[in-house]
Amino acid sequence: MTEPTQTGQRSSFRRRLRAKVLKRVEGARKKSALVDHLVRAELRFRQDQVLYLALVVTYRALFLSIVLMLAFLYVLGLVTSVLPGTNEIVIPILSLPTDQDLGAIVNQTFTRSSGAVMDVLGVATLLFSATYTAKAMRQGTENILRADRARRIRTFDPRNLAVGVFLAAIVLLSWLLVLSTAIRRAAVAEIIGLSSPTAVNVAKGVIIVTAWLLIAAVVFAALRIADKEHRTQTIALGSAVFAAFVVAANFVLIYSYIAALVDPDTSGSVVVVLTILAWVNIVVRGLFYTQCWIAESAPRRERDQDSSTAPPTGLVA
Repeated sequence: MTEPTQTGQRSSFRRRLRAKVLKRVEGARKKSALVDHLVRAELRFRQDQVLYLALVVTYRALFLSIVLMLAFLYVLGLVTSVLPGTNEIVIPILSLPTDQDLGAIVNQTFTRSSGAVMDVLGVATLLFSATYTAKAMRQGTENILRADRARRIRTFDPRNLAVGVFLAAIVLLSWLLVLSTAIRRAAVAEIIGLSSPTAVNVAKGVIIVTAWLLIAAVVFAALRIADKEHRTQTIALGSAVFAAFVVAANFVLIYSYIAALVDPDTSGSVVVVLTILAWVNIVVRGLFYTQCWIAESAPRRERDQDSSTAPPTGLVA
């Protein structure tokens, strides 16, 4: 069989497979309002230049996120210096030799990376990164939730810098909360005096819930301010699901990065850039998809009209 014939067969198979999948999706949309809602959100995400908006936020947030990871490394260095000769961090995917000092690796990486990053970027660049990141995120939210009525966000609106710094602080705090769940019980006892295994496990569970509630509350407040049309319950549900997604992404980010730090075949500086880039990309896409899902739900006024025109029930003729 010739090469052109094989290529044509593969192309034909992909077209048939795509047609079959689309047919099944359309059938599911007709049967389930939930599936139809998710598909409409996906279409809005892909057709309204949302992917481009997410890309803009991602590359503008990269510099700021790298600095946040350096701050995270600084705190990690403090944690890994609590018990000399013992690795204070427990990572499920990582098995450190007893003679390998994680604290020394972290401190060395922080010293090398912080000097390089600050020499290249500088404080002014970081402030511009925070400003432009917030501006791009606010503009994306406007375009998604308000569509044709979206207002233009000015670049040097003083609120952009405040929003950017606030978001950076929330992200860093969420990373540190995840990190605290990976600290060994002996280190926890040394830091806060809590030694009971049950108490430590309960505390770590509370920390995970706290991280989820923190992210959900911040996202809900921001979307509630930006969107007055859709129901509070819809925004709250979207914020809660997105917050759970971010917490899961934080675990993957932190665990993967720490595991890469102790790998002799990798470079800490390269790993920090790649892991941060991946994290920012998926989180921003998740946020904008959540906004598309909210935008595709029925506005509050339409639901109120539907409920007011619905025939009364439970009446006896």
